[in-house]
Amino acid sequence: MGDTHLEEFLNFCTDALIIYATAVVQSGADLIWVSDPTSSGDKVSKETWITYGLPYTKRLVKSLKNNRVNVFMHICGNTNDRLDTFAETGVDGMSLSEKVDLAYAREIMGDDIILWGNVDLKNETAFSTPAEIEQQAKASIEKGMGKKGNFVLSSGCMTLAEVPPENIKAMVNAAHKYGQYS
Repeated sequence: MGDTHLEEFLNFCTDALIIYATAVVQSGADLIWVSDPTSSGDKVSKETWITYGLPYTKRLVKSLKNNRVNVFMHICGNTNDRLDTFAETGVDGMSLSEKVDLAYAREIMGDDIILWGNVDLKNETAFSTPAEIEQQAKASIEKGMGKKGNFVLSSGCMTLAEVPPENIKAMVNAAHKYGQYS
């Protein structure tokens, strides 16, 4: 597939996403969640993201923002090398994997964007003790909060069904205990 065909395909996909998301907004949604696992730093280079992900994501987000909707995005994996480009997309918030350093993300992305994440509830650490999960959550809050409190504590990417309920409860309790609005 040549670049022209690839660009046509990416434009087609972006147009389909815009049509679908616009219909969702017209049905009453005030927030759209954009998930893009294909732009993971674990899978593609920053250059590939900038060439084949960023321009189409910017177009999608701009279209949605024209509908007066908040847009949040998640890109899986280690995205430390491309954090500087995420604000360019126009998203209101960014969900970050447990592989991303939240303090670095906050420094690079600034205090205006809402950061989500990044407690690890999908790898071996998900089966740690509740006290260890609480400490991980506390660290995420401290690193991600920023000056404006634009942070949502959550799992970094996904939560395995097998995670002990007491570990999920430990994360929620940490949000109440250490969060700005506790």
